[in-house]
Amino acid sequence: MRYLRVPLNINKEEIRFMTEELSRPKQRREREREYRSRTILDAAETLFTDQGFLKTSVDQIADGAEVSVGTVYFYFKNKEALLADLFDEALFLLRSILGQEFETAHTPVQGMEMAGKAFFDKFCSQYTRKALILFREAPSHGKKLADRRKKMSETLSTDLSHAIDRLGEEAGYQFRSPDSSVVFANCILGVYEKVAFHFLTDDHEPGRQKAMARDAVEFTVGGIRQITACQITTR
Repeated sequence: MRYLRVPLNINKEEIRFMTEELSRPKQRREREREYRSRTILDAAETLFTDQGFLKTSVDQIADGAEVSVGTVYFYFKNKEALLADLFDEALFLLRSILGQEFETAHTPVQGMEMAGKAFFDKFCSQYTRKALILFREAPSHGKKLADRRKKMSETLSTDLSHAIDRLGEEAGYQFRSPDSSVVFANCILGVYEKVAFHFLTDDHEPGRQKAMARDAVEFTVGGIRQITACQITTR
């Protein structure tokens, strides 16, 4: 058996070069896997939002991604796994958009208003497919998605309740109950989710849906602003 002889006087730069050469095939394979997975997810997202999760077959997803059915199953266990990954992506994007609005706002009230407008004008309007995954396709497809949806509600509720607490602190207002901000957050999320569903699925009168979205933001933010602005002496 012959062994590869490595010079004892090899320097660090040569070692680095040899390591990079050996790792390039691995990096290329990783890029190919990421590309293939992304292609399958994109095809699934398009089909789920165009014709619905239940009406979409794995064969159609494979055709849309230009891969074999076996390749789809190599990357994803089933359709539910695809929908779960798309759900997680959409939720991450939504939280990023809302978080950015809060961070750039000068006050918590302004942050809530900007986030509310961004929810409809940016997320629902510019990322419609991802919004449809969250609010139309995911809610009724198995326990795995139900658990994710519950976690999403809890996460968004926590984010929003913290913002409401900050708003109250800056206004010098103390909520009577420690649970008030959580209740308000859940109420706001419920309003936004209901309006978002109509916003996304009723395209007969787009102007009317946009007006309803603006009303939802003004109604919820105005209510919080009014509560914290009131000087109530009885606790």
